[in-house]
Amino acid sequence: MRFIDAPFYVRQIIVVSFIFTFVLAIIGLFASVRLCKKRRYIVLPAVTFALSFLSVFLTMCGSYLYRVGKSVFEPSLTILKLPLWLHCVAAVVLLALAVYGLVGAVLWNKKHISPVSIKESADTLPAGICFYEQSGLVRLINTEMNRLCVLATGKALLDGASFWRKISQGEIEESCLPLQTGEKPIIEYEGGKVVSFKRYSHEIDGKIVYEIVAANVTERYRLTKELEQKLEELKAVNKRLVAYGDNVVLLTKEKELLAAKIRIHDDMGKLLLATKRRLAEPLDKTEQKQMICFWQAEIAALKSTRPHTKKDNLQVIKDVAKLVAVTVDFCGEKPKADTVSEKILIAAMHECLTNTVSHANGKTMTVTVSEKNGKYTIEITNDGEKPKGEIIEGGGLSGLRLLVERENGTMIIHSAPQFELIIELPQGETL
Repeated sequence: MRFIDAPFYVRQIIVVSFIFTFVLAIIGLFASVRLCKKRRYIVLPAVTFALSFLSVFLTMCGSYLYRVGKSVFEPSLTILKLPLWLHCVAAVVLLALAVYGLVGAVLWNKKHISPVSIKESADTLPAGICFYEQSGLVRLINTEMNRLCVLATGKALLDGASFWRKISQGEIEESCLPLQTGEKPIIEYEGGKVVSFKRYSHEIDGKIVYEIVAANVTERYRLTKELEQKLEELKAVNKRLVAYGDNVVLLTKEKELLAAKIRIHDDMGKLLLATKRRLAEPLDKTEQKQMICFWQAEIAALKSTRPHTKKDNLQVIKDVAKLVAVTVDFCGEKPKADTVSEKILIAAMHECLTNTVSHANGKTMTVTVSEKNGKYTIEITNDGEKPKGEIIEGGGLSGLRLLVERENGTMIIHSAPQFELIIELPQGETL
């Protein structure tokens, strides 16, 4: 059966097949030229395109003329008189060639690098990138760089040299803020995004090609600002420390002066106590001269500008006791100098000596120091009058108790059968 004698719907199916092949051939030819740019991939869709176009034209046009009773031109008449099976074979072969050409171009593009794949890859980069010649002609630009250019200059990036000049000189839109200009410009876009631009030069085939790279440095810029703020705070602290260091010497002198005043005050108190005790009884000439010598020595010490030689604190207490005619009977090992135990011992002896002279009228004060059961124990008694009742702590004893308890110690006062002060300190507190 000839094609022209076949039923109408059969002819329509074959013609539609040729039209579909024609469309696929056009797509395949475009894909080959666009993606592959290889001759062997372009020839096949081109031939398929031409054959499918001729098949559609000759069959459709000839069939119409034959159906309306007009003369059919050659070679359309020859094509229409060919057997139907030959038309079917031609339609199937052309369709297969069109599909093969299109699929081949797509598969080649996935397995090979082409200018299109390079452009697509560049568009997916989060950073902006642009290559341009010395004349400003842009050779490659991705979507991100073009977007940044539009936001900064209000125009698309068509001239690379002009774009670099504008951002390096800060000639940008008001919605953007130039944070840094020059060879490494930094721009803050609307919304707080900070972008750093850098330009590199390359020599390709004897030509200078410039590359501009735009990187998002928002987080780095924020951290840099926080670091600068902290540095400013550290500078202020350092300035205060320097000022404090400049005053250390002065503060030390003032502290030493205060300590000297306290020592002089204590010495004067002790001397006044001794004087009171001596004046309560008749004095012979020798004792009067001795008392005068004590006062002359104290006055000389007050006038002297030379630093005092540091004396043993325990010996100082014993010397004071001699002035008031009290003997100190010390039993045990003396504590190390400048320790907590020595400080508390001297404070306790000073307070008990005052009470021995003022209230008990004693002549001997016994101090016993011992270390046992992990505790440092101080026991102080005197041979004076027995307390008439329970001893009520005053300013001196209360202050001593606070000092002891602050060092995790205990203080006990016995009123009967005689006055006795007991202080216990943890052994570690004696260091």
